[in-house]
Amino acid sequence: MLHPFLKKLQVLFENHTNTEKAVFQKKYLKNQFEFYGLTAPERKSIIKIYLKAEGLPPFNQMKDIIRNAYQQPQREFHYFAIEFMEKYQKHLLPEHLALCKFLITTHSWWDTVDFIASHLVGGLAKKHPAISSEMNNWIEDENMWINRTALLFQLKFKKNTDKQKLFSYCHIQSDSNEFFIKKAIGWALREYSKTDPESVIQFIETHELKPLSMKEGLKWLNKKGDLEQ
Repeated sequence: MLHPFLKKLQVLFENHTNTEKAVFQKKYLKNQFEFYGLTAPERKSIIKIYLKAEGLPPFNQMKDIIRNAYQQPQREFHYFAIEFMEKYQKHLLPEHLALCKFLITTHSWWDTVDFIASHLVGGLAKKHPAISSEMNNWIEDENMWINRTALLFQLKFKKNTDKQKLFSYCHIQSDSNEFFIKKAIGWALREYSKTDPESVIQFIETHELKPLSMKEGLKWLNKKGDLEQ
């Protein structure tokens, strides 16, 4: 049953359905999810107008609305849920990490997990050091998407990145043959190389990484010409 707050939003999504785009979007994400066929700008515009008209619900309703949105088959509702949660960022507490974990492990794919990792979990970790410590458990978790989140939660930290934690996590998962883990290692290293290129070069040179992780990790440095040819 759809949450009352989501009913008018559902109507707006339905009124903007594009069947042709929906078929393409579904295929792009390996036929795992249904779509209304909205582009990201269209979806965000609809949601912005909707929230301006309806207002942001009280914080104590957030969790139920998010979970209910995630029960819907259309991916646009899943995108709404995680972007909706970000609007409450300043109110989020360590206990909301459990909600993040629910979102990561439900309808899991890179298009939602990466946003949750870098925006929601990362935002929590910036305010609450206990979240950063919990990532020590997440990097060893049996769920690959939880591992990916641990690798990516510092993606936007720049100078505030705990580089020892980052490098340790990359080392722990360096033997993984999972594409999304190899890619995440490279992405995390590449992003941090924009802040501390020397440390990233040293890490890559002294650790055995999968070719994909190394290629991705060095991409920005190669582009900038910071590596010797």
